[in-house]
Amino acid sequence: MNAKMGRKRVVVSLAICSVVMFQISSVVLYAESARKLVDKGNVEYSAGNHSDALSMYNQAAELVDDQSRILFNKGANYYRQGDFTNAFDSFDSASLKSTDSWLESRSKFNMGNCQFELAEAQQVADPEKALGVYADSVGHFRDAYRLDPELKAAAENIEGVRMRMMAVMEEIKRRKEQQQQQQDMAKELKKMIDEQKDALKDNKENSKPQQSESDKQKQQSKEKEQSGKQKQMSDKSKDMADQAKQQSQQQSATQKDQKPKLDEAAKHLDNASEEQKKAAEKLDKGDGKGAEKNQEKAVDDLEKALKALGDDQKKQEKKDQEQQQQKQDIPDEKSEQKQEEKQDQKQGQPEEGKPEESDQESEQEFTPLLDEAKDIIKEEKENAKIRRVKQADWQKVDKDW
Repeated sequence: MNAKMGRKRVVVSLAICSVVMFQISSVVLYAESARKLVDKGNVEYSAGNHSDALSMYNQAAELVDDQSRILFNKGANYYRQGDFTNAFDSFDSASLKSTDSWLESRSKFNMGNCQFELAEAQQVADPEKALGVYADSVGHFRDAYRLDPELKAAAENIEGVRMRMMAVMEEIKRRKEQQQQQQDMAKELKKMIDEQKDALKDNKENSKPQQSESDKQKQQSKEKEQSGKQKQMSDKSKDMADQAKQQSQQQSATQKDQKPKLDEAAKHLDNASEEQKKAAEKLDKGDGKGAEKNQEKAVDDLEKALKALGDDQKKQEKKDQEQQQQKQDIPDEKSEQKQEEKQDQKQGQPEEGKPEESDQESEQEFTPLLDEAKDIIKEEKENAKIRRVKQADWQKVDKDW
């Protein structure tokens, strides 16, 4: 699995436990017909006929009580098709139904891979949400490693996901900085609009016909002063247009939805700057009446630029509110259902060596904050040092943190 993030390319390659590696073993006494169906399903899976493979697995599942390995193979089949949600659910069910710690560890391992892929799919549109799913992925790899410390691929995948989380956190930080820059730009633009309106008002007042030579000289002196102010306003509008263009270029790779609005704001700011420049030239020549039209056009373009930025801000604020509401309204039904299923499947069985269900469900249901993600990265960095001491013969993984 290759993944890219932001300006800096970060490549993460995760191992995946495949159906080919973990088929039905001889110690599991399936009915002969079920065994044949699973064997046929595995053949179809290897040939890439995923619909036929799924059909074989479903038929076999109806003939046996212990469906854990069939569910595992279904998960691998879904995974191969890129259906990571159904793959996750199948691996999850396999882990809940299995009484074999070896199969449970592989199911948890593949659940981690599914969460990684789901995070990859949304890291551009919603990096904060993706960060939480990456953290869930780490949790599943941890469970796999606890169940089977010999499963070194779990430890390696944890380090790979940790690299990814670092890149995502950098992207979140960059986006927040850009968002703040746009908010600051919008505030400054409001001030510029007020200044331009005041300049227009002053020019209209000053452009009234004067009778005495003294009043005409004052009028000309005022026009010169207004011309200088208009030049300053023109320069300020041009600088802000350049700032909007720069932000547009920075966001084009990861926030394409905002790029058109920033480009539109830059266009109107350029237009406003040009109109302000023309107004300054006319005022300098004593044509206050002619400058009024350019000043009015400048006001119009500045207001359009603000509207373009305002639309982006409203969209971002609405998105932030929706995300916050989703975090507050996360239902407990899924957690309760899985807890009941776990209890039904493993009633009367010892729990030694199993991860605590409450901890696992908490990781799945609640998106961790940025600080919590940093804690995970820091903790796994320390865990990696411990694992390298214990398993000196393991192959090292490239790191970028």
